[in-house]
Amino acid sequence: MDYKELFKHINKYKWFIIIIPVITVVITHFMVKDLPKQYVSQALLSTGFVDQSKQVSGIQNLDFFKTGQQFANIIEKVKLKKVMSMLSYSLIIHDLENPRHPFKGFSKKIDSMSTEKQAEILEKFKSKLANRETMALSDATNIELYQIVASMWYDEDNLNKSLIVSHTEGSDFISVTYTSNNPELSAFVVNTLCTHFIDNNNRDVDFNQSNSIALLDSLLQKKELIMNQKIDSLKNFKTKSGVLNLENQSESAYAQLTEARGKRDEALRQIQANQGAIASIEAKLRGKDPYINNTNLAADNREILDLRNQLKTANDKYIDEGFKQSGKKRVDSLTTILNAKLSKNTETNIIDPTASRQNLIQQRTQLQIALDQAKSSITSLNNEI
Repeated sequence: MDYKELFKHINKYKWFIIIIPVITVVITHFMVKDLPKQYVSQALLSTGFVDQSKQVSGIQNLDFFKTGQQFANIIEKVKLKKVMSMLSYSLIIHDLENPRHPFKGFSKKIDSMSTEKQAEILEKFKSKLANRETMALSDATNIELYQIVASMWYDEDNLNKSLIVSHTEGSDFISVTYTSNNPELSAFVVNTLCTHFIDNNNRDVDFNQSNSIALLDSLLQKKELIMNQKIDSLKNFKTKSGVLNLENQSESAYAQLTEARGKRDEALRQIQANQGAIASIEAKLRGKDPYINNTNLAADNREILDLRNQLKTANDKYIDEGFKQSGKKRVDSLTTILNAKLSKNTETNIIDPTASRQNLIQQRTQLQIALDQAKSSITSLNNEI
């Protein structure tokens, strides 16, 4: 290929190559400069169909066919005639309430109306919106309202021309997109449409759930009525036939049996405890207790008695001899020895042996009585069991 000849040829026609694109750009500019600007607003609706964090169980096998049907149902619900009618009402109400700042200039049909007529039409649209009524042309009262809405291009057909409701594969969102030459109008349409859709969908869900609950409650009441009738029939049959309720009686008898066995076990434990206590008391009475028949205590008592006799003799001799000093010393000495012995005897033998023995005999008598009562109760409890 001869590049030199090619460049000579291009250089020969270079002005045509430059002028043609410039002319095309200029013509295009003049053709589109008067076109209105387009503003796009988009809102996203989260469905929760594929978002695992919104599922009851985090581990689920997605049914893509079922999920696709659910997304398709949501899209159709967004574009329901009822929802679109409420959007139309909201748009026309906005313009009539804000005549200085409408989304669009008033149509000839609205301009031709008086102020009173516009106020009357506004109240009708508000009533329709509050009652959530669909703009059905089968109703003659809706024809005039529909013509007013259509004159402003707010009817369902015209709105759908610039409205796109779609789902992107793999996402959890439904996108609602609207395009117009007014940014406020685009934003108002998508926001209002989504709000009315959510409100309408929540009402439908609540209505369906209420119907389901009412149906289940009705079925439950019928089943309960049938059950009560059968229970009454069974009760009447048992009453007339003298049939006992063996299940309830067996439960009552088992409870009584358990209670009687518990009482018998308690009586046996009481017998064993009383027998052990009596054996201990009898061992003490036989002299095994240090405070009963204590030989040391008897010896101390004899020594104390002997010291008292010696002290009495010394006192008598001290008086008879005329209170001599030697007699006084003996009396003082015997008194000191006697007091020491008494103190020691008191500390060592605190318990009175006579009183202790009487208490033990009394306790043994009480325990024997309780033992006899427990033994007699065993017989009656065995008979009851």
